[in-house]
Amino acid sequence: MTLNIPSEYAHVLDEAVASGAFASTDEAIRHALSLLAAEHHIVDGEPPTEDDEQWAARFEAWAESHTPSKHFVDCSRDSIYDGRDK
Repeated sequence: MTLNIPSEYAHVLDEAVASGAFASTDEAIRHALSLLAAEHHIVDGEPPTEDDEQWAARFEAWAESHTPSKHFVDCSRDSIYDGRDK
């Protein structure tokens, strides 16, 4: 397969490989495509079989199936990144 990638995207791929995040441009493209597939809920090449409302209801049911914390949880940005260089 041959891809014609616009220079603004080619630059992003080059930087991703140069940073060590990916071993090759092919790997970076595969990763980007997997993110795109996940964003569109494509599994094994198949589009979603449920609409947005059905997916949201399933997600909410999953979230509600977890036991809530009975104690205070500080999830503020300051507490999460406390002690890290900024």
